[in-house]
Amino acid sequence: VISWESKDGKRYNFNVRRVTYGKETENYRGKAMLDEKGGSGVYEIPKDKLVKLSSASMFPSTHTALILEQAAAGEKLFTRFVFDGSDEEGAADISAFIGARQGRMQQAGMSNELKNNALLDQAAWPIRLAFYKPNSETGEPDYEMDLTLQANGIARFMQIDYGDFSVSGTLTDLEALPGSGC
Repeated sequence: VISWESKDGKRYNFNVRRVTYGKETENYRGKAMLDEKGGSGVYEIPKDKLVKLSSASMFPSTHTALILEQAAAGEKLFTRFVFDGSDEEGAADISAFIGARQGRMQQAGMSNELKNNALLDQAAWPIRLAFYKPNSETGEPDYEMDLTLQANGIARFMQIDYGDFSVSGTLTDLEALPGSGC
């Protein structure tokens, strides 16, 4: 997945390619725009596919910023419609469940470089996200994600549960990049 979102959360480019056993199984590419009245996601692949977006829609980075804002304010639960272009529908209703604030990351077996990394000197919250397909009538999420999200947006830990299997990731290295001048 390669994506880009404007700082104002109004423009979004996406390129999603899934490969299984060396063969491409899915490919989605396009652009999306939002304004006060709503917007649309226009796919280049598949050609000419269009997804209408309501004024309540948002893109992934804006959603992450909202999670952090709600966490800092002590909120525990909210749901939003998020477009990411990752499949034919391109969007999901995402319910976010926010746990109690945690302190600085301390993990057994963590390298000294990671222990002393200033980027990890942040508060964090355990977050559970439930992703629901639009117009789903089952009431069951399509998949769920657990993560520990820091105030600066760094995910210390992530696990995605697809029901039949899950994928886990733990932060093992972190490097600050020089400013881009933008």
